[in-house]
Amino acid sequence: MKIAIMEEFTRIGGGQTMAATISEILSKSGNSVDLYTDKDHFFLSGEYSNIFGSNFSFNENMGAPIIFLKAVMFKRKLSKIKGYDFTINNHPNIFLYKGDLNMMHTVSLAEPVLGENGNIEKPALLKFIKCTGIYKIYNNSDFWVPGNYNKIVSERIFRALGIGSIRYHIIPLPVKMPERFDLSNKKMNQVLIFGRINVEKKLEIALEMARKCSLRFIIAGAVNPGNESYYRYLISSAPENVSIVKNPDESTKHKLFCESGIFLHLRRRENFPISVLEGIAYGCIPVVPKFGGTWEDIVSKGRYGIGYESVDDGIEQLHVASGSSIEYRKTMFESRIRFSEKEFSDKLQILIGDLIENIKR
Repeated sequence: MKIAIMEEFTRIGGGQTMAATISEILSKSGNSVDLYTDKDHFFLSGEYSNIFGSNFSFNENMGAPIIFLKAVMFKRKLSKIKGYDFTINNHPNIFLYKGDLNMMHTVSLAEPVLGENGNIEKPALLKFIKCTGIYKIYNNSDFWVPGNYNKIVSERIFRALGIGSIRYHIIPLPVKMPERFDLSNKKMNQVLIFGRINVEKKLEIALEMARKCSLRFIIAGAVNPGNESYYRYLISSAPENVSIVKNPDESTKHKLFCESGIFLHLRRRENFPISVLEGIAYGCIPVVPKFGGTWEDIVSKGRYGIGYESVDDGIEQLHVASGSSIEYRKTMFESRIRFSEKEFSDKLQILIGDLIENIKR
C-alpha cells in the first residue's frame, strides 16, 4: 500500500515518537510510507520512502494567533495530497487535513481552552475556534485515541465545537522494551522525571518535593527551541539533591531508566504520556497524579502504580514507592506487556485494514 503520514519534526515529543513508530511498523510490513512535514524537520525520525517538506515551522513559544494563521495558510497545500491508499494525520490541530485515520495523542484541537482538570475553562476562546470553522473538516471522521480518558475529553471538545459523527478507536500507545533487564540493580532512592523540559510539564513541582525530602531527583529531557529560559530557571532554582540532564542521548537515557527505582509524573491533565510507559518498561514504580489518562488508563487507578493528590501526598507516596517489595516491583514491571510494540502493531494494522475496506464500500 501507498500511505501518507503528516507530522512536524521541529521538536522532540510524544507525537514525533509516535509518528516514527507508526512509519517503522508500516514500512516493515511492506508498505510505501511518505511523510508530509515542516520546512526544516530538524528532529526527523522514522522510515519513509519520500519526505515532502513545506513552508510550515513551529516554535514552543509561538502564540496561538500565529499558530492559527500558519495552520490556515498550510491547509491549502495539504488539500492537494492525493493518490494514496491510506492517509494518517498525526497532528490534526495544525495539519488541517481529514485523514483516513487521525491520531489524537492529546486533545490538541482545543488544548488552550482546557483547565488542569480537563474541563472547558476558556469558553470565549472556544467560541472563537468554533466560529472559525477550521475543524469542521473532521465531521464524520475516524480518530485513534490511546485511552478512555482521551476519548471522554475529546468527545466533550468535539461536541462543544459542533463536530459530529466521530468514530473513536482505542489502542494504547506502544513503548520499546529494554532487553536483558535486572530489577535488582535499581536505586530505590532515585526518582526520575523524564520528558520535554518546558513549563507545561510542571517541573517546578519536582523542585518543591525535593526540598522537602532526602530522595535523589533527576530531571532529564529535551530542551526544544523556545524553552531555554525555563531550563535556566530550573537550573538556578534546583536544590542539591536535584540533577538536571539536558538533551540526553539514547545511551544516557537508557542508563537513567535502568538505574532509577521510581518514575515521577507531575502534570495532572495528561492523556497518555509515553515517558510513564517507558518508566514501567524499565521496572520503575510510577508515581502519578490521581487524574487524567495517566491515572485512569496507564496505572489503572492504582493497580499498576501509585497515585497522589498534592505535593505533600506526593512526597509521602515517593517514600512508599522507595520501600516497595521486589514482588510489587515485579508486578509493575510485568504489566508492561500491555504496551508492547507487537500488540500495538497488530491492532493498528487490523484497524487500517478495516478502515480501507470501509473506504472501498
